[in-house]
Amino acid sequence: MLDVRELDADLISLGGHKFEGPKGTGVLYLRHGTRILAQQHGGTQERYRRAGTENVAGAVGLGVAWELTCRERPETVRRLRRQRDRLRQAVLGISGVELTGHSRERLAGHLSVIARETDGETVALSLDLEGVACSTGSACTTGSPEPSHVLAAMGYPDEESRGAVRFSLGRTTTDDEISRAVEVVPRVIARMRSGAAAVRADPLAEGAIP
Repeated sequence: MLDVRELDADLISLGGHKFEGPKGTGVLYLRHGTRILAQQHGGTQERYRRAGTENVAGAVGLGVAWELTCRERPETVRRLRRQRDRLRQAVLGISGVELTGHSRERLAGHLSVIARETDGETVALSLDLEGVACSTGSACTTGSPEPSHVLAAMGYPDEESRGAVRFSLGRTTTDDEISRAVEVVPRVIARMRSGAAAVRADPLAEGAIP
């Protein structure tokens, strides 16, 4: 559960898709007495804070998704942690690959690494062709060619940050999918690093990957 008193929060926002609720739905908690400007004018809905017909079906779906998330969280976390650690062990077995963030204090379904001497976008595209989905950064920066400002704040230089790859596991992730990723991801990253090394050694070498 979310204890707003323990957090001592005035406002908390939740995106429904983060816990598999209907896309486009969300929650905004306001502590009693907290004032905000109207986000959309025109009607009396949401106590004049946001005009427009409420999405009742979406709100109900969001509530049910939250209940299921809370109820299934202990088992889901145990499974995701086991799956994530299995993938992490395989990926970190590659030379030049480093885990980013804390080794233990992290989300159960989150694995973020830096594969040095590679380009994260190229790695992501190659993995996509193999049926494995990943990202090179947060969803809100999708498509941006700039290195992660978070990794920069953590002390990683731009040339290393460009090799960042993020894997997200969820409630529907299966052990078979992890088995496939364990086989594919290390092979693809190792190939990317090998190709980059060949280019550095001889840019005109046969088989070198630019």
